[in-house]
Amino acid sequence: MDRLACVNVDEFPLQILLRRRPEWASGAVAVVHDDRPGGQVLWVNEHARTVGILPGMTYARALSAESTLQAAVVPPEQIEDGVREIAALLRQFAPEIEASEDEPGVFWLQASGLKRLFRSASQWTWAIKDALRSLGFRAAVVLGYRRFAVYAIAKARPDVVVLRNERHENEAMRDVALNRLGMDPKARDKLEQLGVYNIGDLVKLAPSSLRRRFGEETARLHDLATGRLNEPWRPSVPDEPIRAVLQFEPPEEDAERLLFTLKTHLHPILRELANAVLALARLEIRLQPERRPSQILPPRVDEIRPSEATLDERVLMDLIRLRFEGEPLRHAVEEVTLIAFDAPADQKQLRLFFEGPRRDLDAANRALARIRTELGPDAVVHAVLQDGHLPEAGFRWERLDKLAYPNTGEATKPRLVRTMHAKPKPLPTQRRHDTATDGWMVAGPAAGPVVRSHGPYLVSGGWWRKEVRRRYFYVETQRGQWHWIFYDERRRRWFEQGRVE
Repeated sequence: MDRLACVNVDEFPLQILLRRRPEWASGAVAVVHDDRPGGQVLWVNEHARTVGILPGMTYARALSAESTLQAAVVPPEQIEDGVREIAALLRQFAPEIEASEDEPGVFWLQASGLKRLFRSASQWTWAIKDALRSLGFRAAVVLGYRRFAVYAIAKARPDVVVLRNERHENEAMRDVALNRLGMDPKARDKLEQLGVYNIGDLVKLAPSSLRRRFGEETARLHDLATGRLNEPWRPSVPDEPIRAVLQFEPPEEDAERLLFTLKTHLHPILRELANAVLALARLEIRLQPERRPSQILPPRVDEIRPSEATLDERVLMDLIRLRFEGEPLRHAVEEVTLIAFDAPADQKQLRLFFEGPRRDLDAANRALARIRTELGPDAVVHAVLQDGHLPEAGFRWERLDKLAYPNTGEATKPRLVRTMHAKPKPLPTQRRHDTATDGWMVAGPAAGPVVRSHGPYLVSGGWWRKEVRRRYFYVETQRGQWHWIFYDERRRRWFEQGRVE
């Protein structure tokens, strides 16, 4: 028979609260639906139970039982993040898991077929408990046979339980108190008044009278305990991790070039994770060596695990670089597969990713001061616009003493971004002087011939010194490059003023 395990992170929302407020752990603590006297108590710790505080009470009644009770609301999103975090951990121990939809913190694991990975069932259950403890969660792990039975025992036992057989499981289940189960508080209190305190007492009652007097929920609990009703196994399907496959032709053998390529593919992975409000918890890098007819080498697998889930590209690239320095490449690589395993991202990580690091003007100005000291006061300049009839006379260079934040106001209209030569660059001659004709190799054979042109745009002036007359054109080459050229009528030849980015 297949074996099934139940993991119960006892009073799960309460444990999330205590991770946030550890100073409350020594006293009575509760999670409430609403932080008002009429708010309902949802989860309580052992100290609260010993003074008579149980789920279902009002906050006011709980305070009357224990005036030092500490209580707070745990938002649903924090509970959901915690469930995802634990589910990701449990998948390292079992291929199929199911998280309870009704009780957060309860998980079922399919335990069959794990004998080859663990020496014993006890070792497997303790490994799960220790892994959860490393995350700061206290949990019970019960390995048995029936879904409801392992669930009930996990709700009552605080530690690891490995049930030898079904008879042992049934005996342990019957001893479970009803107040340990997530049942209707009113029905539970009425049953206790009748002397029904545990599952063993409950199964002795007739199901028809239970349904009539205590409702469908209590009758359903009776059916689950007796085995008349078995809930189906509904394992959750984990999201596929994000993958990126890089192929190299010819195979890459230089580690620095490989790192640069990895960096260009890492950013889109982090972007996809951030859009899903996730961060990278573990990165697996599979390096496939060059395949040769005489020898097929197995892939090299490196695991990059940051101290916490992150979206910081610099942190991850530092870890990747350290891994490659610690174990250099031995063979040329023809294929790399990146596999990203995720975890919930906090707001700090998301702000860092989307907003980026804040600019430090003081650090930039200190760097510029070092450059001026080393290279002279004119080494750091910036362009200042001025009136001029020619493009090269439309600005001047001035010393830049101090940086300031840029003006981020919206541009009123789109503007061309052009790079300009310090001096116009002479171009090869062509027969026609009145237009930039198609087929002209304005930038050499590598760029291809001119396929399109716009112009002319006439510029003239300087009659008071030396008259200048130019006809400007924008020309596009076959390779898609745009060049900014002009014909100088006085010199009777073509020049390149710059390029359009």
